[in-house]
Amino acid sequence: MIHFDSIEISCPYCSEINVLNIELEKASSDVIISDCGVCCRAFEVIIRTDPDGNLNVEVKNEEGF
Repeated sequence: MIHFDSIEISCPYCSEINVLNIELEKASSDVIISDCGVCCRAFEVIIRTDPDGNLNVEVKNEEGF
């Protein structure tokens, strides 16, 4: 089952909050490249859900941090 959700993430460069709309599916993973709405720098968002639907979000800058 797929559903849509919004997540708030902090930009790894300027720390401003960004909101992303994502598709979630149990036991799935996705990588999204997004630009910060404030400083316009690109960052990577890694989204994983486990079989129970728990969400794990990791944000990385271009240096991998």
